[in-house]
Amino acid sequence: MTTTTKAIMIGSAAALFAVSGAQAADLPLKAKAVEYVKVCSLYGAGFYYIPGTDTCIKLGGYVRADTSFNASGAYDAPRWNGRVTRASNDYIARSRLGLTLDTRTATEYGVVRTYSDLRFNWTTDSSARAGGDVGVYYAFIQFAGFG
Repeated sequence: MTTTTKAIMIGSAAALFAVSGAQAADLPLKAKAVEYVKVCSLYGAGFYYIPGTDTCIKLGGYVRADTSFNASGAYDAPRWNGRVTRASNDYIARSRLGLTLDTRTATEYGVVRTYSDLRFNWTTDSSARAGGDVGVYYAFIQFAGFG
């Protein structure tokens, strides 16, 4: 072996030893786990504390998508029953988002509750009802069971 080869091998071994020693020295200590989201069991399943407050919140909802191809209407009306041109819309899409929010806060006089149930609809269509709309199905505030 030449001196250069020996120097490269010894240098590589020293670098490998130094790197493995540095990794062993950087082992993390057992730290206390941070709990970002706390479960609120006062009002049933699904409630969580809003960080920094005593208010519990429950979020719920759904998303729905509906697409009709070769349709003149959203349901049960095929495009070929009507007049088809090159400017015809070959599909209609609808989507709906339902969102429920339920918050509760315990006070000295009773529980303050707010609840809302919202719907957001969107339709792509050439008719007058195309576009989006918002519906508020429920929205109320209760104080100590009255509301």
